[in-house]
Amino acid sequence: MRLSSDRIVLPALPYEPSAFHLLKAIGAHGTAAFAEIRAIATKTAEAVCTGDYIGAAMSFVDYWSGPGAWAALRPSVQAALARWTPKAPLDFRALIEEPTPMAAYGDLDFPVLIMRGEHAPAPTRLIAEALPALMPAASLVVIEGAGHMGPLTHTLEVNAAIVRHIGSAEVRERGWRSPDSGTDVLVGARVLD
Repeated sequence: MRLSSDRIVLPALPYEPSAFHLLKAIGAHGTAAFAEIRAIATKTAEAVCTGDYIGAAMSFVDYWSGPGAWAALRPSVQAALARWTPKAPLDFRALIEEPTPMAAYGDLDFPVLIMRGEHAPAPTRLIAEALPALMPAASLVVIEGAGHMGPLTHTLEVNAAIVRHIGSAEVRERGWRSPDSGTDVLVGARVLD
């Protein structure tokens, strides 16, 4: 998120980060959660390998959104998700095999609001709870009543948490001036005035 040593990007705002590689280092609960995510990854990959894209998508959606979530989707959404499923095993592999060590997260010294749903699956719940202890400027917010799809199902609550975090995040002054705060706010590589 850091553009250079003298410019800071606005806070990072991940919702249920899927840094599954971290589960291996979180202890017994992490081991169980890793087995859980490995099982859904394997089930999805096996269905993709046999050409059962609908079965793969159904397993994936029902895991993340709860039993019956797939059946509740419109056919057009089901078709779109089925077209995406061949990529899912690659995504799972990248997230599970990521080589970044836990200690490297300590170098991420910028405001981070990690959000998770109250009913998050164990893997993302544990990751969301572990990251604030690893990152010097991170905090955790639990969205009441939400699951993994909280940004879609609890949009107002998620957006309110984001607005509160951005409003309270300390922007470091490094010589950039804005009319209101004396510090320009950077988003990507654009300076907002």
